[in-house]
Amino acid sequence: MKAGEISTIQKSLHSGDWRSALIELRKAAAVDPIDYSRLLCCAYLQAGRWDEVSTVAAAAAQRYTQDSVFPECWAWAEHKLGETATALQILESVAPRFRNRESFVYLLACLYAASSRVSEAEHYLARAKRLSPNPQSFFAKATRQRELQILWTRDEMGFAA
Repeated sequence: MKAGEISTIQKSLHSGDWRSALIELRKAAAVDPIDYSRLLCCAYLQAGRWDEVSTVAAAAAQRYTQDSVFPECWAWAEHKLGETATALQILESVAPRFRNRESFVYLLACLYAASSRVSEAEHYLARAKRLSPNPQSFFAKATRQRELQILWTRDEMGFAA
């Protein structure tokens, strides 16, 4: 995939225009498979097309085992499809490989919280917070995350973790 093609697709995704991104992806020549898979996952995530995210991310996770974005996308899609236990199994199976990635650890916290596994959720949320380079941004994201509601305190917009 040429740099200009990637840039155009990334701009579309950045502006939330997943339809244009998908059209450009279909037209792209000399496609680098890992870039193509990443961009396709991003477009399908924005579109809320969870079955497609799951299919693309599952295949890419098997092929590109050193990239955490694919198991993360796959797990999130499974969660959105109502299969949170499956999502946790996906992440737990590769957790040792990605235990120092904030996004991965944060997603584990979300999925444990969604499964009412509070102690595990608190543990991984605290770890994700430590891994975050920007505590204010992390707090803003976590306070809006529906899956983490179980960890919010009643009296303040803080967390038990």
